[in-house]
Amino acid sequence: MTDARKRGGFTLVELLVVIGIIALLIAMLMPALTRVRQQALSLKCKSQMRDVGLTLRIYSDEFRGVVFPIGPEFPNPKKGNQIEWQTLGYEPAMPDLGRSKRWPVPAFHIQDEYTDGTYDKTKPITSLPVTNPPVLICPNDVEPTENHTYILNKYLAVNTLNSVKLSGRVRDKVGNPRSDSDVVLMGEKRVSEPDYYMEADPATEFDRVVDPYKHGIKLGSNYLYKDGHVDIVPPKVILDGLDSWDPTGGVVIPPPATP
Repeated sequence: MTDARKRGGFTLVELLVVIGIIALLIAMLMPALTRVRQQALSLKCKSQMRDVGLTLRIYSDEFRGVVFPIGPEFPNPKKGNQIEWQTLGYEPAMPDLGRSKRWPVPAFHIQDEYTDGTYDKTKPITSLPVTNPPVLICPNDVEPTENHTYILNKYLAVNTLNSVKLSGRVRDKVGNPRSDSDVVLMGEKRVSEPDYYMEADPATEFDRVVDPYKHGIKLGSNYLYKDGHVDIVPPKVILDGLDSWDPTGGVVIPPPATP
């Protein structure tokens, strides 16, 4: 009986071989599991972006077609006093960093210590939390700055003539209409950035604000388009195909030749 029990057991070498095979299988499966997890988070993020898009559409229906919450008109001295809309987001010059007027406040009907003016003014404003709804935080983000992930296309807010109406057609620099399925309404920011908008200068602001690989190198980031659909797009496609803020992609299109 003793000899039989000895023959039925595993030797140390056999155990090490089995453990090595298991470790190898796990190592082979981990990349696939990581990709599946990234894809699942990306799908969840897409769903949230569509929900935010529906909220903005409801806002648009309530406020005469305005594509998303905007402030009053003002002459922009940097552009020859061109009339533009003020955007509602992070404003470092304001005592509350613009939190009382950030665009989620009117869009989601938020009422908090910033809208009431009751936030603790004895503490540094940057140490106080922001009460944005959970739908504004991508599942891939952990404690994003200003408690939000999604950022709006500022180009659609500042162009008072052509772009602030959800039902209106966005036009390029020479007036040619662009399809709503080509115009980016919202993207995803870097975790460390506080901005609520993608700014108007693609040469510097895209790299600073927008996270090009929120869902991994192979996937890229999600973008909500003006027609309501969401696509996950690598940064090269966004920059080469259609700039996130300016429908001409920063290229001045010459007017058509006169016949």
